[in-house]
Order: sequence, then C-alpha cells, then structure tokens
Amino acid sequence: HIGESFTSRKRAKAILNPSNTQWGMSIKTIERLKSGDGQGVRFGVVVTLKELNGVNRIEDFIQQAELRGWLVNRLQVEAQVDLFNSLN
Repeated sequence: HIGESFTSRKRAKAILNPSNTQWGMSIKTIERLKSGDGQGVRFGVVVTLKELNGVNRIEDFIQQAELRGWLVNRLQVEAQVDLFNSLN
C-alpha cells in the first residue's frame, strides 16, 4: 500500500509538462529473486483522487485512462465488502 497523506500544509505539485497536463503513473518492478521471475505477472492499481481545492478529478482521470486504452473498472467498496462478508 502506497499513498500520500493529506495535510493542511500540502501544496499543489508542479506540472511537469505544461503542454500535456494529462495524468501520469510510474510503476516500478523490483526483482529480489531470480532474473525474470516477475515477468507476465498481472497487477491492478486502485486510484483515489482528492484535489487540494476540493474539485473531484476522478472523472477526468478515468476518461484520460480510457483514451489511452487502459481498462477501467469502477468498484463500490461497500458493496465489495458486503459481498465478501456474505460469502464467508
């Protein structure tokens, strides 16, 4: 689990490329076993966005991700927890 905490002292980050203000994400792999052990492993990313000015940017993020060909599935966390609890 990786995340940033939100505090009152938090400031907006500078836009790295002003001509292209799309969202970016960098995913790193670290191999601690043999070379190539992590190849072909599927993974998922959970994104929660909260802007410092209170504007909800999740719709912008989803639209831009879909335009790049990413698969986006919206999850209702409460429904997932209820389903998990009912099955156990």
